[in-house]
Amino acid sequence: MVSTTECKDNRSYMFAGKDQRYTIIVCRSDRSNKSGFIEMPESADLIEAVTEVYLGVYPERNRDLSRARVRKSLSYPRTTLMLAEHQGKPVGFGIFPRLLINGHIDREPVPVLYSSRGFLSEHERQGLGTHVLEEAIRLHQEELWRSHRSLRWVAFMTMNPHSVASLWKLPMVGETWPIKKPADDQEKPTVNYYLQDSTQQHIMLGVHSRVYMSSESISTRTGVSEGELRELGMNETYRPSPDQRLPYDIHQIMVHQLGMNREKGDVVYMTAEVKQPGESPLDHLA
Repeated sequence: MVSTTECKDNRSYMFAGKDQRYTIIVCRSDRSNKSGFIEMPESADLIEAVTEVYLGVYPERNRDLSRARVRKSLSYPRTTLMLAEHQGKPVGFGIFPRLLINGHIDREPVPVLYSSRGFLSEHERQGLGTHVLEEAIRLHQEELWRSHRSLRWVAFMTMNPHSVASLWKLPMVGETWPIKKPADDQEKPTVNYYLQDSTQQHIMLGVHSRVYMSSESISTRTGVSEGELRELGMNETYRPSPDQRLPYDIHQIMVHQLGMNREKGDVVYMTAEVKQPGESPLDHLA
């Protein structure tokens, strides 16, 4: 079991999944905005625990490259790490750095929460992924409010449609790119391309420039980053199945409309607006 004494600003609590109970350990990196977990010697065991869970989630991926990706994810300042434990053993994680990204050249950088989540297969469909993302948004939002700022954007890269579907479950999430949640009168999700010189396009490209490790190119319209997981290994945790309607429809858009090629290691960079209390979608872009 990972001790919360290894974390700064730490706490832990119980989370009731669909049919399992979990301990969620919450750790915050240095609030001075200078250091990530990698620079904190007391976090060595914590970093190793996250790495082992990552390798358990993606057992077919290159081990050394996987370690490098985890370490990079934990190198950013302003990072919230959430580790899920079941019966004393780590079974999943969420890594949520708050990046400062230029939404437009003539404006100040804006805070963007970047999401990286992974859970062992036997603990999927418990609601863990949605829960840790929602809690991370809340924690970062609270911290920003203390300095009279707000969190407006969430971003992540994925080839797994379940990651997109879990994002759409959150009530504070508004419009998303490049795939849009089905409207109340629609049955299927739709394409929502990044418009040229739009704020969301600048956010997407800015996030990509900060987090990618190997990318041949990225489409400014679709957010597809080519070959990003080519060396690391593709996401083997998802197998397309028409029996899971929404994830299947999202996957169809990823492959057939956005042009993502899983076998070549392509991923899609998703961007989402974060609504404020009492705010309608896209009010802040008016």
